Amino acid sequence: KVLVYLPENDVFIVSPVIERTTFDSFVSLRFDGESYQTLAPGAVVALPESNVSHTYRILPPLFSLLGRIAVTLVLELVLALIFKFRSKQQLGVIALTNVVTQLALNLALIITAIYCGSGTIYWLEFAVCEILVFLGEAFFYRWYFTKKAKKDPQNYWAENVLLYAFLANLLSLGFGLLVSTF
Repeated sequence: KVLVYLPENDVFIVSPVIERTTFDSFVSLRFDGESYQTLAPGAVVALPESNVSHTYRILPPLFSLLGRIAVTLVLELVLALIFKFRSKQQLGVIALTNVVTQLALNLALIITAIYCGSGTIYWLEFAVCEILVFLGEAFFYRWYFTKKAKKDPQNYWAENVLLYAFLANLLSLGFGLLVSTF
């Protein structure tokens, strides 16, 4: 519910129960045609359901998601170059894996936020999801790059892929948390 106080009339207006329908829900309340000046001071008026409308804004959250994916890709691909991942195929596998895991992570967090809010359960889910992303990426990289290393045993990257996965996820998590505080 939303409670609106009109101090010039000393009137309270109460909306009906409003359900959150997306991660960022925007609601408009219309007060058109109502005369609140004739009410007794301290009056409480119930706003009709027909005066409440939901506004769906898809672009800001979409741009935010794309921005997080882009920053993660830049950070993790730069780290991949430091770890001597050089071929287009290696970098492509890392990029595609990150896009998939970022989409899954964000979908899980959006669903949690809608149904549970952004309190303790959200942050617990966030921690569990981050661990699952690391484990998923680490096991996939280990499987994929070890399979490739059997054809070329001189490859340095097959041995260091778990360390890479850990540091890459730690780096993007740390940067994400830092950015989210601003």
